[in-house]
Amino acid sequence: MITLTATYCAFCDAVVDLYKNVKRIMTPKMDWKCYRELSQMTDRELNDMGISRSEIKAISMGTYKPYRR
Repeated sequence: MITLTATYCAFCDAVVDLYKNVKRIMTPKMDWKCYRELSQMTDRELNDMGISRSEIKAISMGTYKPYRR
C-alpha cells in the first residue's frame, strides 16, 4: 500500500508541475518597454501608426488582433 501511495503522489506532483509550466508559458507577458513608449506618444502619433490608446495594452502583451474595416 505504501508503494502505491508514493507512486500516486509522485505522479500527481508531476501532473501539477506540468500544468504550472504550461500555464506559465501560455500566459501572455507584458512588454513594459513597449507599453511605456506607446503610452508616452500623443494620440496623433498613435493615429499615424493606425492604433488607438485603448489598444496599447493588447499590443504590449502580444495579444493584439487588428480590426479589419
